[in-house]
Amino acid sequence: MIGPSDLRSASLVQSCGVEDVEPWLVERISEDPTILGLGNLDLKRASWRSRQVSLLLENPTERALYVVELQLGPTDDRHIIRLVERWDATRKRHSRNRCFGVLVAEQIAPRYLNVLQVISNAVPMALREIRVSEAAGTTPPGFVPVGLLLR
Repeated sequence: MIGPSDLRSASLVQSCGVEDVEPWLVERISEDPTILGLGNLDLKRASWRSRQVSLLLENPTERALYVVELQLGPTDDRHIIRLVERWDATRKRHSRNRCFGVLVAEQIAPRYLNVLQVISNAVPMALREIRVSEAAGTTPPGFVPVGLLLR
């Protein structure tokens, strides 16, 4: 049975004109991390598997780390928990740096915004939705801020 998240992922695959979307997104972000709208950052680490991309970005001048959890399709509770767990592990491992969480999905459902607002009192985070233009894999994706902004 095909669910809504499968349709959203299929639309992203069709929009960007590539078969393997996860490595394509990592490549676009590594070429120009500023497309995330978080400033001038360096990509330290990236990994991906079925519909999920995990990134660690750094702003060395401000000693800040950004834990990015990107999921194709709409966000869900597992996506949120994965972000909080990775943020916590990274914060403990790099205790001298400030650490932020960034949740990215094709769609962040309004029902999660209230929960994310509450969590953001303990976990500084930003939310982004992925937008891909109709121009095939040549145009970088856009990342639109949703709801929360980093403090």
